Amino acid sequence: RMYVLEFSQGFAPNSGRLLRVDDSGQTTPVIASLNFPTSFLLSADGSIYISEMNLASNFQPGEGRVLDYIAVAP
Repeated sequence: RMYVLEFSQGFAPNSGRLLRVDDSGQTTPVIASLNFPTSFLLSADGSIYISEMNLASNFQPGEGRVLDYIAVAP
């Protein structure tokens, strides 16, 4: 099992996703409607932390955010 972070679909806001890929290559959305996600961390307890950038800020430092999804990853 692998997780893949999709930045966006055509640079559309809130179109990023975290996908789970199984051994056969089948993808399953785990989290959707992400706003330009850049990285994620899967913790030992199953929590997922995702960083998002704010494109409207013209790439200024500190303008993004970190999201916390508690125990969503099996």
